[in-house]
Parts: sequence; C-alpha cells; structure tokens
Amino acid sequence: MANHGPIGEPRNGWKWWILFLVLAICTFGIGGVIVMLIWEYRMLSEIKAFTQREDLLNPIVVILLNLIPYVGSIIALIFFYKYTTALKETQQQLRMAEADQVNPILVTLLNILWAIGFPLTQNNLNKTWEFAGKR
Repeated sequence: MANHGPIGEPRNGWKWWILFLVLAICTFGIGGVIVMLIWEYRMLSEIKAFTQREDLLNPIVVILLNLIPYVGSIIALIFFYKYTTALKETQQQLRMAEADQVNPILVTLLNILWAIGFPLTQNNLNKTWEFAGKR
C-alpha cells in the first residue's frame, strides 16, 4: 500500500472548463484567466499534498510563471507535466487500474489547446480521491 497525503476536493472538471470559457469570452479573457489560475492552484496544491513530493515546485510559482508571456507559459507546462508525472507514480503505487491513471504527456499537450488538459486532470484526480478513499 502506498503512502499518500490528504485526499483533495472533488470538482467537476468540465463545469470549471465551461466557466473558464464563458468568463474568457464575456470579460475579454480576464475572467477566464482568473478562474483558470485559481483552478490550477487548487489542483497543483492538492497533487503536491497528496503525492507528498517536496521536489515539486510551489504551486504559486507555477501560477506566476503562467503570467509571463511565452517563455513563462512553456516553463509552467513543464512543471504541470512534472506534477502529473508525480500523480501517475502515486496512482501506480496505489495500484489503480492503468485506464484510470493520468497520462502526463497527453494532458500537458492538451493544455496547449484551450486548456483541455485541466478538466481531464481534474476528473482523473476525482477518480484518484475516490480510489484512495476506499483503501
């Protein structure tokens, strides 16, 4: 049995993503960016706490990197990949089914396209919280 930290809060990833899109369109991007940064902070904080990995960068630093045009966003994607890789390793230790484990490469690449990797990661986190809660 794997050691893990606290189980995070389940959220509907697609509802958050739709909220992001609606606010991005209605507020010329500003509202969408705020929603996305809050959501990303919550997800990364929960992943870091759950995986108990001290080598992961502080989520606030990753969020701030997102605010730097171009280079910062690329670096933030690299750290998002590291977070999801740490989550996958913990899922493997928990012996979750392969189909229920996060695919770090896929979700990171999908974040380039309208942040579609976020709802996929959030929904995967929900499965992880449920699985870890049953153990």
